[in-house]
Amino acid sequence: MPNDQTLNDLAVETLTCLKEAQNAGAKYNDFGSVLGVRDEIELIESELRDSLNRAGLRLSRLCYRIRKWEKNDREVALLTNR
Repeated sequence: MPNDQTLNDLAVETLTCLKEAQNAGAKYNDFGSVLGVRDEIELIESELRDSLNRAGLRLSRLCYRIRKWEKNDREVALLTNR
């Protein structure tokens, strides 16, 4: 990712590319074939969804810890990579 590319730019670019691939691959019913367009698109979409879900969960936990800290509740657990 270039230094001047924002997270929003990356997300829009990725989703635009995904939509283009879905549109281009729509004419191929090729699950398990040599080209494997549909399999690849589904795998990429699944990986993207999983990554976003993990990031969202971690961000929710972080926001919870920050809110606790701001209420002077210093019993906050460190964020771990899970």
